Amino acid sequence: MPAKQFSLLICLLISSAPVAFSQDTEQAPDVSEQIESMRAATEMERKILIMKEMNMTETEAERFWPLYEEYRGKMKQVGDIRVRIITDYAASYSTMTNELAEELLDDYVDYMDEKQSLTKKYIKKFRAILPDIKVTRYFQLEHKLDAVVDYQLAGRIPLVE
Repeated sequence: MPAKQFSLLICLLISSAPVAFSQDTEQAPDVSEQIESMRAATEMERKILIMKEMNMTETEAERFWPLYEEYRGKMKQVGDIRVRIITDYAASYSTMTNELAEELLDDYVDYMDEKQSLTKKYIKKFRAILPDIKVTRYFQLEHKLDAVVDYQLAGRIPLVE
């Protein structure tokens, strides 16, 4: 992907739906709504970028897009775990206890495990329909797009005190 295109995508993703993180526990529902808004905008941008960057034949595209939709649907379910963790963290930020911190951290590790497991499962499925070069390219794109979202969230979620 040309650097100029990727820079434009980053700007679109970061500016499309800023996530405000508040230390006020009454703001927690707004965080969830903002995250959902960001997720929807990001999914649209993700699909557009993948359409442009995958360079698939018509036959490859016919097989790819249904599996892509299935994968992204499953990944959204896994992402729901992270949304819950973030909203729970936001709701308890000012009243954090060791027990809750331990629970949130354990939940986050479970989320990362689920995400990795799902990715491994779908790499096998994509390999069944595309050449490895295109599967690799697709998962590189996924990783880069996830990194943009992770960066945006990291900048808005304060460290626990």
